[in-house]
Amino acid sequence: MKTSQGLEVYAELRNRVSLRLSTEERGDPNATADAILRIIDAEEPPLRFAVGAGVLPLVRGVYADRLATWETWETVSNGAQGAPKSHR
Repeated sequence: MKTSQGLEVYAELRNRVSLRLSTEERGDPNATADAILRIIDAEEPPLRFAVGAGVLPLVRGVYADRLATWETWETVSNGAQGAPKSHR
């Protein structure tokens, strides 16, 4: 496989992803195809779809961290909107 030189700022993330992929139990590729076909046939398919049993727990953690940060800074965020302007 041929890859470009990565940016140093992403080195830790690359290492974590690489470690996770190297230790992750692989599933049945046919199961992925079946899942994709179910999405295609759905009346209202999702815009995005995560493949694999390990994705959702990982994403829950990431979003919990993001929400905690946003909640910590909520007053600053709200203040950035400024005072409402009247519409005339």
